[in-house]
Amino acid sequence: MEQEHRPLKSRRWGAGTAAVMRSLIRLRRPVSGKELARQTGVSQPRAVQILQMLGDHGVVSRTEEGFEGDVGRLFDLYLARTKPTVESESFWYSPVGLMAQARTVVPEVPVGLVGFSADVACDLIAPWRNPTIALFYSTKPLHINPAEFVRAAGMADATLVVRVVKDRTLYPSWSGPGEWSWTPEIEGIPIIDPIQQWHDLLTLGGEDRVEAAGVLKSVILRGTSV
Repeated sequence: MEQEHRPLKSRRWGAGTAAVMRSLIRLRRPVSGKELARQTGVSQPRAVQILQMLGDHGVVSRTEEGFEGDVGRLFDLYLARTKPTVESESFWYSPVGLMAQARTVVPEVPVGLVGFSADVACDLIAPWRNPTIALFYSTKPLHINPAEFVRAAGMADATLVVRVVKDRTLYPSWSGPGEWSWTPEIEGIPIIDPIQQWHDLLTLGGEDRVEAAGVLKSVILRGTSV
């Protein structure tokens, strides 16, 4: 008999659940609650609680070796149910190229506490579209040089968006034997978790970003190190 799943609730899931989902997508093998706790920074009881909840939604099954995720369904659920808690967001414009803008912002905060997402990081990992915006995550507010950037009215007018997010699991910091990981920076540009980059591409919208998200997802699923 097919397992009955609980209907999805409307509220978004928190950072711990999002981190567990990303780890399950990366690992693509059975894993214990203890290992997931180590990788994500949540407590072991909380990791097991999250795994059981994901099992109720039909995206995680329990085997003799541990908990195993349905990767395709995890991607779908991650897009539908997770969203980083943004403490503040600011919009900026500069006429110079996006990579030059990125290098201007990077020195503000140490690598490991900041990272770029769409479109800049995605273009570095899996080039597909001409990047038009630099979405930047930081653990603290930045001082943006007024000689290099001017305030933009919103996303539509911005070339740089700065989001202050305290969730440190978004920033690459781990690797393990036989596991796909990624470099914390490419060409001197720090990046956030590629799975969240995929999420951001689709959230920003546009047909070409949907295509770019498909390319990035293929890279993630192949387990190709960036």
